Amino acid sequence: MNNSLVQQTVNMMKKIGVTMSEQEAYQELLKNNFIKPNGKPTEWAIENGLVGVEYNYPNGLQDTNENEDATDPDFQAVLHRMNPDDFKLNEKGDDYYINAHSLANAIKSALNENAISKQGRSKYKQVLKELESQLN
Repeated sequence: MNNSLVQQTVNMMKKIGVTMSEQEAYQELLKNNFIKPNGKPTEWAIENGLVGVEYNYPNGLQDTNENEDATDPDFQAVLHRMNPDDFKLNEKGDDYYINAHSLANAIKSALNENAISKQGRSKYKQVLKELESQLN
C-alpha cells in the first residue's frame, strides 16, 4: 500500500511512540471517514481542514518550463499574494504542496486588482475555474 495519507499517519504515530502498520492506519483512516477506499481524502476531511488537497492541472493546460514560470510577472503577481505558510514541503522533500484555497484566493485577488496581464488573464481564469471545481 503506497498512499501518502496512510504513510503520513504511520510516520506521525511513530513519532509519538505508537507502532502501527500501513494496513492498520488505512483501516483507522477509512473507519473515521478521513479517506475513501481508494485512499483519497473524503470531502468531509478536506472541508474540515483535516487533510490538504493536491491540485492537478486540468486537461488542456500544458505543463510549462518551471524556470519560465518562476520569472513570469503574472505568476509573481499571484505568488506575492500568498503567505509562506501556504507552501508545505512534500514527504520526499523534493517539491511543495500549495494550499489550494489560498491559491484560489491569490488568483482572485490578482485578477481583481488587474495585476495579471491581458494575455495571462484568460489562463488564470481557467486555472481558477478548474481549481474551484476541484475544491467544491
